Amino acid sequence: MKKYVNKDVLLILKGFIIGSSMSVPGVSGGTMAILLGIYDQMIHSISDFFNDIPKHLTFLAKTTFGSLLGIATLAFVIKWLLDKFPIIISFLFIGAVIGGVGPLIKKTKETSIRISSVIYVLIGLSAVFLIGMIPYGFFSLTTGSGISHGLMILVSGIIIAIALVLPGISTSHMLLVMGMYETLLVAITTMDILFIAILGTSTLLGVFLITKPLEWIMNQYTKQTYLVIIGFVIGSTSSIIKELVIPFVSGNADAQWWIIQIVISAGAFCLGYRAITFVSELSEKSESGAQDNRSIPTVVQVIVDRPIGSVHPAHKDLAYPINYGYIEGILAHDGEEQDAYVLGIDQPLREIIGVVIAIAHRINDVEDKWIVAERGKIFSKEEIMEQISFQEKYFQTEITLVDIDGGNE
Repeated sequence: MKKYVNKDVLLILKGFIIGSSMSVPGVSGGTMAILLGIYDQMIHSISDFFNDIPKHLTFLAKTTFGSLLGIATLAFVIKWLLDKFPIIISFLFIGAVIGGVGPLIKKTKETSIRISSVIYVLIGLSAVFLIGMIPYGFFSLTTGSGISHGLMILVSGIIIAIALVLPGISTSHMLLVMGMYETLLVAITTMDILFIAILGTSTLLGVFLITKPLEWIMNQYTKQTYLVIIGFVIGSTSSIIKELVIPFVSGNADAQWWIIQIVISAGAFCLGYRAITFVSELSEKSESGAQDNRSIPTVVQVIVDRPIGSVHPAHKDLAYPINYGYIEGILAHDGEEQDAYVLGIDQPLREIIGVVIAIAHRINDVEDKWIVAERGKIFSKEEIMEQISFQEKYFQTEITLVDIDGGNE
């Protein structure tokens, strides 16, 4: 149970970091979620929300709780630090952004630099730069009255949703571009319930509309998507430099000022870089701990609640070609009993005692699936994936074989 508690604490901590960093111009919530390794899980939880409300609500509640805690505590501290030491704190966050690029590169599974890979990264960079070049107030979506005004607010909410979901795009910048930044502040301070309700509803609607196609793209074109995201993330540093570094560089500064700023900023950069890599290492340890053979019983009893030929309770077009069930008394990361695929038996079962031979690790979900077979039956990673792909094709799944006599392979 300890491993599960640690993972929950780690998830709340990541939400806390996301919330506390929202006051930094150029650092979007999506960017921090990417850097902290929970972006794909967040996208899946929103996209698939109504198909498994308890599981997705649990994940989003923990993340949201951490974010609100971060906003209520550290966000104000960071805002104060930005006012007092803008250049130094900016390089702290630039270091954090660069520190998250390494784990993103791992997700692409690229082993060498290719021209096509560079092009995808440049596409992401270009998108962020072009959006950053749009002058404030370029679009006026807050003018008008009556129904037309309401429709403009509705469109604004959907655009805000895009900025919230896509990493590297500053929500505050998009509000300024649409001429809505001051309008929103006035609406909040004057308690304009109608304005806030329309904008909030349209933003929520936009998030749900965007996440479904985005998840499909991430699953179908994983490498290309992450390469573009790397461009988004690196490009986000330009907003930080433009808004928080360049304006505070004094043209009359002497050599001593430059030396102090460079030395301290370099230290802040290294601190930010190490902070993100440290959180990434914690995540990897948590995941490897979840898959550790020593925490998995050799022999298990699977209660088969979805036998061969049955259909998924929420997706009636998904039939089970193999037996699927759960293991009583063992909790998975989603707080429910551990799910398991049963291989090697071609007839419907009610229960079976077998051996855990592998783990299907869902990179973009909060739980893993165990692969169970009768003792003595052996399957390769490819054979396992072929049999469970009817359901796992909707996720980014990696197979880890379990060596019963030793560790994972």
